[in-house]
Amino acid sequence: MGIGDRDYMRNEGGGAILRGMTAVQGIVALNIAVFLLWQFGDRSFMRDNFLVSYSQLENWRLWTLLTSVFSHNLFWHILINLLVFASFGPALEQRWGSRKFLVFYLGCGIFASLVHCGMHFLDFPDSAALGASGSVCGVVTAFAILYPKQILLLWGIVPTPAWALVAAFSAWDLYGLFGQKGGGGDDIGHAAHLGGVVAAFIFMLIVWRPKKARAAGGKRRDPSEFYPSSEGLYSDRKDSRLDYLLSKVSEHGLESLSADEKEELQRISDRRRRQQ
Repeated sequence: MGIGDRDYMRNEGGGAILRGMTAVQGIVALNIAVFLLWQFGDRSFMRDNFLVSYSQLENWRLWTLLTSVFSHNLFWHILINLLVFASFGPALEQRWGSRKFLVFYLGCGIFASLVHCGMHFLDFPDSAALGASGSVCGVVTAFAILYPKQILLLWGIVPTPAWALVAAFSAWDLYGLFGQKGGGGDDIGHAAHLGGVVAAFIFMLIVWRPKKARAAGGKRRDPSEFYPSSEGLYSDRKDSRLDYLLSKVSEHGLESLSADEKEELQRISDRRRRQQ
């Protein structure tokens, strides 16, 4: 694949949602802004517009499916979510570009909200939920799909492959979810967490399934055929100069390159095409 086929190069001028701000940074800023509204704003307004539940949807407050995704009223909740998000989100945004990453993030969040509300039909309490956890679980799951063998430190200590980390926390959420049936258990949004995980699989393996997989007539194929090796997050970037140029395009857009840098990038692309 030539450089012109890479996500970096397809994201011309779209490396940031706002000039000088990436999608990850914008999402973090919006979460902080809503957190401050919870601390200093009208609590009644926040409950009506930034909590999601089945009863909220019954009252046609459909926007809460999205607004709740940016909503935290406890410091520890926003701190954990944003720390995890900031650890995994940039790698996906750099790979996909800001627009595609933002669609993924919002899609996972809305789907997670729908799953939470849908549990009402399965004899689960109609509890109000808030938080970015569904979207964050989707982001971590997408990372694990792309880089399943990438070693992560569980609790900052235990080396764990990315796929095992997602599997372990999904099992924990499933266990916690069964404990909530009939009104028991803790007050953690286990259903929303699992909804984010499922949404990531839907996006990654169905909606954004590579074209040559679709052409195979629906035959299941190993994801490793379509995604790069996970032995290292950037193991295929041996050319430091190429890495620098692609990072610059990803962060600031193609127009940020000088004429000489554009020519250099084109030469590298041509050389790699000839090597294929």
